[in-house]
Amino acid sequence: MTQSEKINTIIRFILFCGIILALILNNYKIALFVFIIILCLLYLNYYNFNLNIIKEKFNNLNNLSYVDNKLCVTPSKNNPLMNRNIYDNRNYDNCDIDNKCIKNKINKILNNSIYTDDYDIYNRNILSNIFYTVPNNNIINDQEGFAKWLYRDNETCKEEGGIECYNNLYTDLRVK
Repeated sequence: MTQSEKINTIIRFILFCGIILALILNNYKIALFVFIIILCLLYLNYYNFNLNIIKEKFNNLNNLSYVDNKLCVTPSKNNPLMNRNIYDNRNYDNCDIDNKCIKNKINKILNNSIYTDDYDIYNRNILSNIFYTVPNNNIINDQEGFAKWLYRDNETCKEEGGIECYNNLYTDLRVK
């Protein structure tokens, strides 16, 4: 049950009890008292909601942290290997998996709820087979980089490429 559902249930209960008591006792002051209690509950709910928004940080939203003086995406319970989602709009790279802290965090997340077999002497991690790292964790629509890779020509001898001109010289293999 979410917080808003809980508040809704409490307000309905107080409202029904207040109406029933006001009808039974024939006292309109009870209805006014119920109205004041409902306003107080709504104010406290609004204050609590705004307090949670202030505490929430943007870095926690995307699992960002500084590792080796670089802002990167860290592993989470839902995404232990930091794969990009189709709907992700993040412009941050993943943390280096070879980093000892990140590797320990990944192993901790993957092995958190695994039933360990006492007879498994090779320590095979069953859950690590479920999650896998996708081959490309770069920005999905990196069109400029793709176009450069696809259409860029290497320097030729005509474009002041000294080493290319040297490589094009004929050498007789019989002499070597």
